Amino acid sequence: MKRFLTILFFLTFAALAHAVTVDENLVLFLSDFHCDVKPSVRYVSPVETKRGPSMDFSYTPTGREGEFRVEYDTLANLRTWVSRIVAMDPRPAYVIMLGDDINVPSEDGYKLVKETLKPLDDAGIPYAKIMGNHDRPQVAQQNDVYLRVFSEFGPRSISPTKDWQAFRVSLKDVDFVLFETFDPLRGDWEKWFTPAQKEKYAENDGYLRYHGAFFPEQVTWMESVLKAQPADRPIFFCGHHPTDVEAFFPQFKDFPQFQGWIHGHFHNFYRSKTDSPRSLSIPSAGVVGVGTFQTPPAIVKMQILPGAYRFTLWTLDETDPLNGKEIVFEKQ
Repeated sequence: MKRFLTILFFLTFAALAHAVTVDENLVLFLSDFHCDVKPSVRYVSPVETKRGPSMDFSYTPTGREGEFRVEYDTLANLRTWVSRIVAMDPRPAYVIMLGDDINVPSEDGYKLVKETLKPLDDAGIPYAKIMGNHDRPQVAQQNDVYLRVFSEFGPRSISPTKDWQAFRVSLKDVDFVLFETFDPLRGDWEKWFTPAQKEKYAENDGYLRYHGAFFPEQVTWMESVLKAQPADRPIFFCGHHPTDVEAFFPQFKDFPQFQGWIHGHFHNFYRSKTDSPRSLSIPSAGVVGVGTFQTPPAIVKMQILPGAYRFTLWTLDETDPLNGKEIVFEKQ
């Protein structure tokens, strides 16, 4: 009996010694997996020669200037990220995912993604996720396949309607509310936009095609969320699309609790030029960014500091020169 208790003591001590800690001030942001049923996916991206050919991918010109067809094993990339997250010590308090799980919605595709994320569940690492434009091709139609596969998120939604989901993540010193944004060209934007918004964006095809907006009912709901937020409790809003917060939610000015908008969609890591409102773009976990920035596949670590929020780029290839790049938001 004594020998048994001694062994039990040492086993318990060893388990405690190797127990993984949790950093209550660390959050991870992942976005734009773009996985598919096939192990690899082809993704069309305008890649500049200064970065494209230097990366270890298969590039084929499409015939349009500066554009290549790029092959990525995005499902393998997601598996790598999940294994890295599980191996972290300390682990993050939360993982926030901002949409575009796959390219074309399918039950098999979402099941693959869910299976790939399962080690997070097994390790007890909490995460919340929303849909992007690839997950929900038509604004007016809810993605029943997504909702069926990720059914555990339905009861957690704080949205006042079933038309779009929303989730609250409350940590020690800050809150996050993430919710679905809409793609103007995939819905009745002429009906949803206010006269001022139409005047600013009705003729701006670039904005309508590549950015997002809030439903009018969402604006009312966002305001109610902020009114209920304690004055000394910071909060970030998060969604898939980059959007002109000032044009679509000018009420943010009335709430000092509002710290900014965090989004995916553009596959690059950058902050807005303005500080009020300010926004942060989360890169793609699976593919290289488009346009000028060309962020490689990466996720973002957010460290919550006493007077600031530090966002650090963690690239899939940790030898990449951009690995460790930081963007800091001072607490407002």
